[in-house]
Amino acid sequence: MLGSEDIHPKLHPGTMRELAAGILRGALAGAVFLAFEVVVSGLAGAGYTWPLRLVAGILLGWGALPPRPEFSIGVVIFVALVVHFALSSAFGALFSALFHNFGGRMGASWGRNAVLSGLAFGFLLWGVDVYVLAVFFDAFPWFEQANPPVAAIGHVFFYGGVLGLLVARRFAGRRPG
Repeated sequence: MLGSEDIHPKLHPGTMRELAAGILRGALAGAVFLAFEVVVSGLAGAGYTWPLRLVAGILLGWGALPPRPEFSIGVVIFVALVVHFALSSAFGALFSALFHNFGGRMGASWGRNAVLSGLAFGFLLWGVDVYVLAVFFDAFPWFEQANPPVAAIGHVFFYGGVLGLLVARRFAGRRPG
């Protein structure tokens, strides 16, 4: 017969605290990522609002995008910020909780593990966003219009890398074991 531990495994002590801290870490990494995307998009000539339009499209659909946007830029920016920071915070909480529970099992220092894991997490998010959701499931086909190298760099270094650095600060000086 299954016991309650079999159905509901016990989390590592402090996981709930890490989830809460992860929300903040995710929001901070998300702010850095969004700033990178907005600046690069503007400098590349696509317009500073282009990344915001892509994100707002998750809720608003094609109406958030040119050539005939159905929503004002104010609505697009508001929706984009809500969606972006909700996702960034949720992914930050997920990464922080996963790392808190499994990060010490990778052998090297916790800080190095956190940064490398963050980079890998960013790469995974980019792959899921662009290739699974946009291409395979056709859920957000406008994501295909994003510049792939810029999107990859943004996800890997400016979200995942920053998230990893923020988690590394939490575990500074700690060794596995």
